[in-house]
Amino acid sequence: MKIDIKITSVFFLVVMCFLFVLPSAASATSGWTNRVATGSRDWQGIASSDDGTKLVASDRNGYIFTSIDSGVTWTQRASGDYFYKVASSSDGTKLVAVSNFGYIHTSADSGLTWTTRTEPGPRNWSGVASSSDGTKLVATAWNSYIFTSTNNGVTWTEETFSGIRAWSAVASSSDGTKLVAAVENGYVYTSTDSGVNWTERQSPGSHYWYGAASSSDGTKLAVVGNGFPIYTSTDSGVTWAQTSSISAVWLSITSSSDGTKLTANGNGIMYSSTDNGVSWTREAQAGSRYWKSVASSSDGTKIFAVANYIWTYGEVSPSTAPNLFFSHIDCCSDYYTNQGTISADFNNDGKRDIARAGSTMLGNGDGTFQQLVSQNFGAAFFKAFSHTAGDFNNDGKADIAAVNSDNPGMVYI
Repeated sequence: MKIDIKITSVFFLVVMCFLFVLPSAASATSGWTNRVATGSRDWQGIASSDDGTKLVASDRNGYIFTSIDSGVTWTQRASGDYFYKVASSSDGTKLVAVSNFGYIHTSADSGLTWTTRTEPGPRNWSGVASSSDGTKLVATAWNSYIFTSTNNGVTWTEETFSGIRAWSAVASSSDGTKLVAAVENGYVYTSTDSGVNWTERQSPGSHYWYGAASSSDGTKLAVVGNGFPIYTSTDSGVTWAQTSSISAVWLSITSSSDGTKLTANGNGIMYSSTDNGVSWTREAQAGSRYWKSVASSSDGTKIFAVANYIWTYGEVSPSTAPNLFFSHIDCCSDYYTNQGTISADFNNDGKRDIARAGSTMLGNGDGTFQQLVSQNFGAAFFKAFSHTAGDFNNDGKADIAAVNSDNPGMVYI
């Protein structure tokens, strides 16, 4: 069967392009969303900036992904190690990732580039936490000491007073002085001097602990583990209380900056609390999955979790979605070069750009753009009437695909 498709177009001598967003009430999205574009992977860790716009997620099969729009879109960054857990500074620029049976990796540019820190050596790293400014880091490993850094991971100190234990999780106050760490088949420990000295807290008991969270001032703490309810503390870990949560295989927990909003997940469950763990509500919309990690914005309204896919929760305002702008662009008078405008981070600087056939405009990250630059994308793109952007060859860089009027059955990349 032959199908003839006729495309009729209107020819404008002068085209003025407008990119705009609708009011928040019409355009914002909320609730749990499965970010299927990232694919089904062995996701293990996720971390967020304070405002919940910049995210970093780790895939144990060897990749790190970042997002600058609260998880709507993702870009593949580092590769080559068994990436496990990740942490972020409050502004999302300084990142750290630890690997199972591998190294610690750091980034100072929101994940665009990464440095492998060989000084602590390859270990079976289990957890990592960061101060608000990203300078103070703390990392845990199974059957090892706890390690700390005061210069964004350039050098590391083996904290021998922590002892060699099966350290499984760690969390930090915003200034990096108050820490809480947990042991798999052991106790919870706290530190008030950036990890130099540690105090064993026997009140929660000896369990298989797997997750820890802290308020920004380090006074409100929460820990989770295998086969018992969630425990919380309001005095920096001196005393602990068993919450009303169910007994389950809890693997991760996150806290708002004031410690009132908590979200914990694990094998088939995810629960949230808005009163520092006094009462809990099941996140039924998220479904029953094998959740590995959870993170949140500082106010606790945006939640991010990983299972086999990345899931996000919370309202994404159009004013912060980087592929939508209040911008006015006067551009070309040529008909073909105005047949579609696409947006992606084409130069890997963490900012959304605009591209069309024959021209690009680099983004400034605030909804404005640099001067239009003409580029030769090739003859196939000159008469393109439809474009899209994506990482089509899986190299971590944004590509452009188009179809044109001369060969409508062909796709050009």
